[in-house]
Amino acid sequence: MTLVHGLKATGGKGGSKLIDALEATPQAIFSSFPIDLGPDDHLFLPRDELGLFALAAADEKLDPWETPGSEPWRPIMRTFTYDGKRTSVPDLDRPVFFPFWNPKEPGPDYWRSRYGISTRPSDPIH
Repeated sequence: MTLVHGLKATGGKGGSKLIDALEATPQAIFSSFPIDLGPDDHLFLPRDELGLFALAAADEKLDPWETPGSEPWRPIMRTFTYDGKRTSVPDLDRPVFFPFWNPKEPGPDYWRSRYGISTRPSDPIH
């Protein structure tokens, strides 16, 4: 989506014009994740929003959007945190993971996610 945005801005031209267009992408949101590219930062996602995922167990219940017989992925929730405790999942996506969350509250503790693989900060192995 970011590349499409850049190509639309350049009329389909690549090279340095595309680079300039991408670096001028101001705080766009694609696939619910914030993108903020600039000349000194070519990262799509901040460290705290880059997630790790694992395959779900064969007997795990599917979420409504998952296809039966597919290989559903589950986020490892600890990777979505800025302080090792509270989630940094974007507000737009929090209701999926934390249906109880109120937008007037800070991010909930990541281990309270309705699904995902999580361990508490006291877990010495993970």
